[in-house]
Amino acid sequence: MKTKMTFQYVVPNVLKQWLTDTHEIALLDVREAGYFGFGHLLFAVPLPYSRLELDIVRLVPRHSARIVLVDDDEQIAIKAATRLADLGYNNVHVLQGGNPAWKQAGYMLFAGVNVPSKAFGELVEEQTGTPHISAPDLFAMQASKQNLDTLVLEVRFSNHSAIGFYQHQGFEGFTVRKDYYPAPHGTREDANVMKKSWPLTKVSP
Repeated sequence: MKTKMTFQYVVPNVLKQWLTDTHEIALLDVREAGYFGFGHLLFAVPLPYSRLELDIVRLVPRHSARIVLVDDDEQIAIKAATRLADLGYNNVHVLQGGNPAWKQAGYMLFAGVNVPSKAFGELVEEQTGTPHISAPDLFAMQASKQNLDTLVLEVRFSNHSAIGFYQHQGFEGFTVRKDYYPAPHGTREDANVMKKSWPLTKVSP
C-alpha cells in the first residue's frame, strides 16, 4: 500500500520565483537551533522541528497558506511536512535538495540572524550618510559632558548583569522593543531600551 504524499517538492529556481511573486509564502527553516545561523535562505524564518507544533499556529495561522520547508537533506523537512498535514495544512512544499541544492543552483546562503533588517540598516546608513562615532570618542564626549544629549541602548531582559551595570552608570529603562532579539528554540526575546541624558554644555561664541 502506497503512502499518500502530504507535500510537494519545489526546486530552487521555482522557489526563487516564488519569493518575489507577491503571493503569500511562509519559508520555514526546520533545522534545530544553532544550524540556522551557519547559513540560511535570506527570508527564511527559523522553526526547529522540535518546536513545530508549539509555534506553527503563531507563525502561519492560515492552513491554506503556501509553506516551503527547508533543511539540509530533506529528511527533517519531510517529517515536518507530514506533521503539518496532520495539523490541517494543505499547501506544503519541501525544497528539493535543501540548502545545498539552493547554493549549488547559484543562490546565496546567509550567515547570522536578522539578516534582512541588518541589510536594511546598512542600506539606510549608506544612503543617508549616518554619522559614525568611535568608542574612544564616545567615551570622551561622556567624560566632558559636551555635545552629547542622550545615549540610548538596548539590552536583553535576561541579561541582568548588563542591566545592573547600566543602571549603576545612570541609565534607566524607558520602553520595550517586543521580540527584538533571537532566542533559543526559534523564539524571540524583548529588549529593554535604556537611556541616559546629559545637560548640553553651552559653548561661548
